[in-house]
Amino acid sequence: MKVLRWLASLIICSAAAAAIWFYCIGPMRCERMEFSVQRITERIAPHAADQIRVAPYARRNIQRLTPCMACASNVNRAMLLAANLRLIGRQEEAVAAYREALRRDRRPELYFNIGTTLLELGRDAEAREYLITACLYNPDYESAIPAHQDELRNAVDRYYLRIKEEAEKRSRR
Repeated sequence: MKVLRWLASLIICSAAAAAIWFYCIGPMRCERMEFSVQRITERIAPHAADQIRVAPYARRNIQRLTPCMACASNVNRAMLLAANLRLIGRQEEAVAAYREALRRDRRPELYFNIGTTLLELGRDAEAREYLITACLYNPDYESAIPAHQDELRNAVDRYYLRIKEEAEKRSRR
């Protein structure tokens, strides 16, 4: 009987320790790591053209982020992963990471980042849709994309005019 109690206590303690690790310690470590990766990414991003200087840091950031991607549905981690993938020239994987983040949250910067990454890949038609959506959320993005600025502005203006016309029709009823 004592052996059964001892065994049950051991199982309960093991389960409690696993739960503490899974719900407290693991996420806390991932949060600290995310903060560190974000600081490094912000420091190296302005030097993206210097691949020799940037690539080792970006690769290390990717290695550190990857185990924590399943830790929580954190949009910021997915955005950091995508940004670092872009820094080392892995745009296709960056688009996938941005799209994964987009499934979790609909932020204008996600649409903008997907659009600009698709532009880098030469997929202009697909990029336009994302960039237009980003500009609808935040018109300040129009000036950040000189190659398609007029086209985006016209699309955003048409959208707002359509909304205005629909509102006027509803008010007349």
